Amino acid sequence: MSQPSHAHPSVEPFWWFLFAGGGTVAALFVPIHILVHGILAPMGLVSSDALSYDRMIAWVSNPIVKLYLLVIIVLPLFHAAHRIKFTLVDVGWRISTATLSVVCYGGAALATGATLALLARF
Repeated sequence: MSQPSHAHPSVEPFWWFLFAGGGTVAALFVPIHILVHGILAPMGLVSSDALSYDRMIAWVSNPIVKLYLLVIIVLPLFHAAHRIKFTLVDVGWRISTATLSVVCYGGAALATGATLALLARF
């Protein structure tokens, strides 16, 4: 059955896309960063020169690395926003889903803007 021509397209698939992408990034790439920067480096298994401030600034100056950092930061934020929204709906919060969407996705959008502003400085 086709939709009537006056029906407005839903934005829900867009949020589900961000949710799925964020979950994938959070599952595959975030643990690698935790392992390298949070476990291996403090144990001395990663050269301190490899993680020096000057080298990290040089890396972050690369546009491809900026894009990678944007993806690894932003997509998990939208994943979390989606989970929080639907968890609050499931536990019975008496707030409209539109308000929850604005708060959750708006927070992720603000954090995205902050991330973009920070990465633009390098």
